[in-house]
Amino acid sequence: MDYKPFSLNNKTILVTGASSGIGRQAAITLSKLGAKIILVARDLQRLEATRVALINSGEHLIISLELTEYDLFDAKIEEIKQSVNKIDGIVHCAGISSTLALRSLNASPYTQV
Repeated sequence: MDYKPFSLNNKTILVTGASSGIGRQAAITLSKLGAKIILVARDLQRLEATRVALINSGEHLIISLELTEYDLFDAKIEEIKQSVNKIDGIVHCAGISSTLALRSLNASPYTQV
């Protein structure tokens, strides 16, 4: 018996921030483990470059989306529903980086004083 405890064959994983950095590498690694990947990020060209780096690149889905544009979510969710039966997992790697003095923050992680 061929025991593969980390196999993701027949699994679909959504990866945000998949156009670069940790998100891109997570997508590549998950595809090597057998998963079908839904690549989500803002930059379509960089998403295409990530898809080319995946195993069986033609079977993965690309969704170009700025995650802070909430009014576009419903249409993108419908696009995903039309393409996959279910999502087995999510790897959230999208993020915003800014330099800000610690004392400029209050209790809410997104509000500056």
